[in-house]
Amino acid sequence: MTVDSGPALALATTITLGLLISAVGAPLLLRRAAPALMHRPRTAAHLLTAGMTLWTLATIVLGPLYAWALAGPRLLGHTPESCGRCSTGPVDGPFVTETPTAAIALLVGSALAGSALVLSMARAGRRRSRATRRTSARLRARGTAIRLHGHDVVMVDDQRPFAVALPGRHGGIVLSTGARGVLDQRELAAVLAHEAAHLTQWHHLIGGFAALLARPLRAVPLIAAAADAIPHYLEIAADDEAKASVGTPALAAALLRLGEPVALPVPEVGEVHALHAAGPQRIRHLVCPDDPVPAARPAVLLTAGVIALAFAGAAAPMPYVGMAVLGCA
Repeated sequence: MTVDSGPALALATTITLGLLISAVGAPLLLRRAAPALMHRPRTAAHLLTAGMTLWTLATIVLGPLYAWALAGPRLLGHTPESCGRCSTGPVDGPFVTETPTAAIALLVGSALAGSALVLSMARAGRRRSRATRRTSARLRARGTAIRLHGHDVVMVDDQRPFAVALPGRHGGIVLSTGARGVLDQRELAAVLAHEAAHLTQWHHLIGGFAALLARPLRAVPLIAAAADAIPHYLEIAADDEAKASVGTPALAAALLRLGEPVALPVPEVGEVHALHAAGPQRIRHLVCPDDPVPAARPAVLLTAGVIALAFAGAAAPMPYVGMAVLGCA
């Protein structure tokens, strides 16, 4: 009985083509789906994060799948002499006695690529965490902890109007005296509700993971487009929470008064993962959102693409799992 490597090669080729098409075509699909995604911003952020992750995993596991197509069960230690399933004759079968060097190179290359990616993310994550801790300590040292509209806030003496949310364990909501001075009470409540939503909905975790994953992979159009879009959807999700508690007029007025995001008054701005309430470009979506119906089909296709990536990543190791579980019986 023989083990045909054709299905594994066909599967690997199909997945490769799908990954290439999605890498190039997903940014266009993402732009066309934006009006629909803006109406479900939290779902959109989760969907794009999952898409980035699954695309990366599916790409990494292509190596073992192509290796199986080259060497078959020999990668798990099966030989024609010990395994009748691999044999077409008394001694030799379709798989040569030694595992092909190319198959070994594919396995090693995939392992090294995955390890390098994880190491890169871990190092960047540690740098970001250290910078955020230092920033939080400096802001707390120069600020005053108060409670405003039901939220714990660090008030910083700075005439520039800004409000940011640092990860909860590293400082939470930071508000400048300049922002408190230009906002009325309803606008201030809207800004604080916006920042609190970043904390309660774990936006730092989602956005931080996406940024770390995209950092070494921005040459891939899909990864770059998704990583750039995720913070925007997280801000819209926080806006939706603020609208629900305070109302659209107060939030829109607050965004207009705060203007563009400003840099934090500390040195490590580039490494700190802070989410800003400012951003007048979101006012249009608040007061006159686009009709999501024309964008429904691209959004469905985008969702289907993420599901397909999940199946691709799950299908790649199936030959190994099947042989390990069922053996050569």
